[in-house]
Amino acid sequence: MILNIVHYVYVYLRLVPNVDKKVLVSIPTGGMGNSVGAYMAAGMGVPIEILSAVNENDVVHRAFSQGEFSIIKPQIPTYAMSLDSLLPHNIERIFYHALCGDCNTLKKVMEDFEQKQKSILPSKILENTRHLLTASINMEQCLGTMQDVWKEHGYAICPHTAVAWRPAMEYALSETGREGREKCEMVVVISTATPAKFPDTLQKVTVPVTPVAWVQDLAGKEEKQLFLNKGENWEEILRATITGSTGFL
Repeated sequence: MILNIVHYVYVYLRLVPNVDKKVLVSIPTGGMGNSVGAYMAAGMGVPIEILSAVNENDVVHRAFSQGEFSIIKPQIPTYAMSLDSLLPHNIERIFYHALCGDCNTLKKVMEDFEQKQKSILPSKILENTRHLLTASINMEQCLGTMQDVWKEHGYAICPHTAVAWRPAMEYALSETGREGREKCEMVVVISTATPAKFPDTLQKVTVPVTPVAWVQDLAGKEEKQLFLNKGENWEEILRATITGSTGFL
């Protein structure tokens, strides 16, 4: 998470070199790695609030807005496929810090989730994550946002960016901050991918597709899969794969 922390320190100092304003960062959220980096940066003193934006796979949104960490429905395939997560694996890191390192309570939270697919979060987690806001948007809203951004700004965004853009703009246009807090003076949307990776989705919303050479090069490459079976030495297999000695790459 160290590199993610650096991202938010850099973004903040570029926008507010005098360190005299608060910034909201809106993050497309799947596994929560990016959000953890922002959360830790905020804990180190960077004046940011965090908005973790998800699609219909809204485990993160319900966890922090309702206090219920649970899976209540099957995974929903969306255009923002990297956000289609029912198990945001980095959320445990936020729980750990919010619990001030109370591993026994954290263990109970995670065991309840793993065994029952539902865990009611302790009040300490919710209290210590008050600067972490969440939002959930559906794919109709996502596609509409991609189209609106193109029409209004002539700027193409990918579906993942659109998931973060919409609640960020709703925040920016609101008169007050969320949940009674003072409103941040600046809003940043974290854009996670080039829209050129999503030509079919861009065509669906009538946004021109600008070719990108390295993306086009990928289209001509052979797709490969590596299956790791239970009981095999995964470390050995992965090391061999990375070094190319298996011929997989």
